[in-house]
Amino acid sequence: MKPYSFRLGIVVASLSFLACGVDAAFAHGAQNARAPYIEHIAKIKDRLALDTSQQLLWDQAFAQSLAARETARGGGVRLRDTMRTEIAKTEPDLARIAALADEVQANTQAARRRARDEWLGLYATLAPDQKTIVRDLVKKRLERFARFAAHRRERGEHWGPARLF
Repeated sequence: MKPYSFRLGIVVASLSFLACGVDAAFAHGAQNARAPYIEHIAKIKDRLALDTSQQLLWDQAFAQSLAARETARGGGVRLRDTMRTEIAKTEPDLARIAALADEVQANTQAARRRARDEWLGLYATLAPDQKTIVRDLVKKRLERFARFAAHRRERGEHWGPARLF
């Protein structure tokens, strides 16, 4: 077997795993496990007792977060459709898929950064007691994640591609 054909095999296998992951992530649409997090953020607004200017910043940040989520979903659907089209061909254009994946990732990251900057702008305007509420909520979320990670470790489940082989 020639070395370059082995590498091509790895690339094709990786892309097929990626296609399966993209399909799984977008198969549920609005039911995606990460999608409700934005709505979860909306539930804490009442606890913060925002003033009028903070309310305006909140609305802008929330709208930017929704836009970032839609950017990610749209890019994922576009990538999935392109992958399906290319893989159906006898000689798929893997470079086209890779270029599109890079473009989708860059667009998604830029949208996430815009949303994050909006939230950080709001956070900068919060009073100390409001920042305490935010800190406590972040701390609670981190503790929940740590419990989840510990549970996965106990069950022998590992993150990342190592579990595929």
